[in-house]
Amino acid sequence: MLIILGIHAFFCICLVANASSVVEFSYRGIKISTNTQLALATWGLLGVLAITAALVGWSQQREFPMAVYFWYLFVTTILVIALVCWVASTDWECSLVQEDLQSQRIGFSFLCTVLSAAVLLVGLAIVAVVLFALYTIYQVQATIHESVLESLSETSRLLLREKQNEISKAYWS
Repeated sequence: MLIILGIHAFFCICLVANASSVVEFSYRGIKISTNTQLALATWGLLGVLAITAALVGWSQQREFPMAVYFWYLFVTTILVIALVCWVASTDWECSLVQEDLQSQRIGFSFLCTVLSAAVLLVGLAIVAVVLFALYTIYQVQATIHESVLESLSETSRLLLREKQNEISKAYWS
């Protein structure tokens, strides 16, 4: 779990560090506006807070901070899936293929298809990793929940025993 939190913190910090409120990012037909960059940076900053909460929740065996991180990661997973679907549905990959002698010999559409397939497979791999992280956090949260329930049931049993002892002492006196 700590590895997942560390990798996620790295990506969140990169989102915050690379955001610009002045310069629009543009690369081979992909344009990310300044408002989108700031929205991503804000989401990354919220991620740093959720990661910190998860670390505190894990170290102190508290369920609520882990639930906060789980739901943050759940929404992030949905956003990553939407991003992969958007990238797979656009044809910007073909702008990366240069028309030269190699593309004339093999065929421009073949190179474009191979690049599109590679982007799709990488996107699916990213989705698989994010889903694995979500599952791992869910399991950790469930483990913490079970340990909290066990400690509560043990405490309640001790309190009931103490109450029964008081009642029996009062009855015999």
